Amino acid sequence: MMHPDTTVRWIDDDVGLGVVATATIPVGSLVWVRDTLDRVVSTHQFDSLPPLQRAALRRHVWQEGGRWYLTWDHGRYTNHCCEPNCAGLDGEFDLAIRDIEAGDQITNDYGWLAMEVSFACRCGARDCRGWIGEDSSSPPDGALVSPYLDALRRLPHTEQPLWPLVADEDGVGFDMLRSRYSEP
Repeated sequence: MMHPDTTVRWIDDDVGLGVVATATIPVGSLVWVRDTLDRVVSTHQFDSLPPLQRAALRRHVWQEGGRWYLTWDHGRYTNHCCEPNCAGLDGEFDLAIRDIEAGDQITNDYGWLAMEVSFACRCGARDCRGWIGEDSSSPPDGALVSPYLDALRRLPHTEQPLWPLVADEDGVGFDMLRSRYSEP
């Protein structure tokens, strides 16, 4: 589920639709959390679909770690940028890695995903890599690690409208996140 201070808007003819902040979303905010309405499809399930369904699904999913994620809400319109304002791990949640102002597009670096498709990048970032996918260079080592760890440290001190969706079956929230993703 996307942060409630977001909406879908037309970005331009190259990008199409995108998710845009409707209010300031501070660094350390959960911007997207996988919830019970999102669908995770294994590669085996994906490969066993008829070609027509695979083609339609490929248009509306993102892939990470051998799993395909079908997001039910407007999170599916989060676009790529080589200098993103969000980052995440494990397909469970994305954090704002810098302040996102009202009117800013919510972006992620697709180069961190194990994608089976490639595309010419026109994100307009100063250090745009120009091509994203199997044959592209990935983000520089550690490019998002430091901002991500900083955002994670801010997580418990930032208002979190999506917090109720983070708790696992045992009711563990931030402690679980901190133990899984914080620095040693």
